[in-house]
Amino acid sequence: MSPISRSPQNNQTGFTLVELVVVIIVLGVISVVAAPRFIGSQGFDEIALRDEVMQRLRAVQLSAMNGVAADCHALVINSDEFGVSVMDADPCPGTLEHVTDYSQTGLSISQGIFGFDRLGRPTDSCNGGCNIEIIGTTTETITIESEGFIHGL
Repeated sequence: MSPISRSPQNNQTGFTLVELVVVIIVLGVISVVAAPRFIGSQGFDEIALRDEVMQRLRAVQLSAMNGVAADCHALVINSDEFGVSVMDADPCPGTLEHVTDYSQTGLSISQGIFGFDRLGRPTDSCNGGCNIEIIGTTTETITIESEGFIHGL
């Protein structure tokens, strides 16, 4: 019988120093970029208010397109609240319905009366298109295009 020759094997397992450094750098980058988005409210209130105002604008626009031309179809934004004008108001805008009080949020919104015609195009002070800004920690913008397209930036 011949003797069995065995070669020495390297049984050490683990990470190299380079792999550990790369993992630490990646975790550092993730913590700097992603963590503040989950911890703070950076812009969350502004985005939520922007979405609510856009929803109200679209509802008023749809109401104007489906309703009676003589009715009042306007969203009124004041210094501390916004709401939809009662449809049969004379003069327009009248009493507000579905009022949202945003005075406790610390945000400010461009004030005005935003109405629409039977084709969904903006009227009054927004005729030809306009922007509504929601200002807080960040600034969110709602744009109403001249042909009635409403979108957030």
